[in-house]
Formats: sequence, C-alpha cells, structure tokens
Amino acid sequence: MKKILVIFLSILAFLTSVYFAFNIFLKIYFNEFYYYTPDFKGLTLEETKQMDKNKVFDIQVAGEEFSSYPQGEIFMQEPTSSKVVKKGRNIKVWVSKGSDEISVPDLVGKNLIDITGLLQKDGLTIKKISYIISPLPYNTIIATNPSANSRVKRGDKISILVSDVDDSKEVSMPDLVGLDLDEAKKLLNNNSLTLGNITYQKADYLDSNVVIDSSIGARSKIKAGTAVDLIVSQ
Repeated sequence: MKKILVIFLSILAFLTSVYFAFNIFLKIYFNEFYYYTPDFKGLTLEETKQMDKNKVFDIQVAGEEFSSYPQGEIFMQEPTSSKVVKKGRNIKVWVSKGSDEISVPDLVGKNLIDITGLLQKDGLTIKKISYIISPLPYNTIIATNPSANSRVKRGDKISILVSDVDDSKEVSMPDLVGLDLDEAKKLLNNNSLTLGNITYQKADYLDSNVVIDSSIGARSKIKAGTAVDLIVSQ
C-alpha cells in the first residue's frame, strides 16, 4: 500500500512539473511570437512608430477618409485592438482627413462669378440660383441657403439669391481699354453689365490680360444686363 502511494505521488509530481513546464513554455512562446494588438485609434503615424519601436507589427496605411477624428489621427484599424496576432502581422490603419463638416462661407456682397472657385475649394456646389431686381450691382449675392456659417457636409449644395437689373434701364458703357481684365470685370459688374466672350490677341507692347478693345464703345447708352465682349492682350 505504501509502495502504491509512493508511485501515485511520483506520478502526480511528474504531471505537476509537466503542467508548470508547459505553461512556462507557453508563456515564453506567447511573449516571443504572439501579441495583443494595441489600440492605435487617436494616434498619429509617428506616435504608432514610437509605440512599436521593436517593430513587432507591420503598420500600413490603408487609406485616408473624413471622420470625427482630427486630421492626421488614426480612426480605424484592422485587426481591432486586443486581438491575438503573430509577430510581424500586418496592421492596416485608416488616417483621418478631419471632419467632413464645414461652415458655409459668407458670400453676401460678392459677385456670383467670383465665388465659383471658393465654393469648389470648400467642397460645395450650387443647387439653384434665383434672381431678384435690386439696386445692387448685377450678379451681387444677396443671400444664401443655408446661410453663412451654417454647418454642412462637403459636397452639399447651396442655393443663392442674386441681384438682377431692370433690363429697361439704360446705363453708360464704361471705358475699359487699357484696364487689367479683373478691373474691367468689376467695372462691368458695377455698371450692371455682364462679361461676354473674351478673345486673346498678341500685343508685344502690352502686358498680358490688358483690355485692348470692347464690342461696345465707351459712353454708349445700352440696356442694363447687356453682355460685352472683350479683346485682351495675350
């Protein structure tokens, strides 16, 4: 009986030592070859490199998109955090381009022709343009919908209310010859006239974009809203 007890205790001791040895092996093996993925969200790419100085993971940018995270911060990763992965595992991250919401710029008082580039820069497009007769210069923006400083998403469309002129009203054609093209556009607008076609012509004696001639002579009486063609130096 005593012999059996000794054998049993020996076997138990052996199994216990094997169990602990196996667990120690697993712990060492796990720490050497397997890791939990960190949570990279909210970090910049530079900060992830600092976190992963030993290059345990292969961090790659999968894309850049608008999100609620500040620009330059990681807002999504695959695999997600706390997943068990092998050393050297590829971790895909997506970097935020910032919020996709912007404020509608204040366009009131600006000329319709001049704001197209501004809207494109802000990621907005024009949905509808409405005209109303006004004492303001032709094509002057009176109001927008949504109004200035409203929060909208990039790609949204806005409607614009613009000043029109009474086409029965007569105005005097301004003298545009010798003016820079941008100055000529403003003068036409201030006199309730519109810009027609622009023809470029070589003129060695002039700088580029200087008005050489107009389709309507200076000081002629014409109807408001008339389109004026210009010849401009190349």
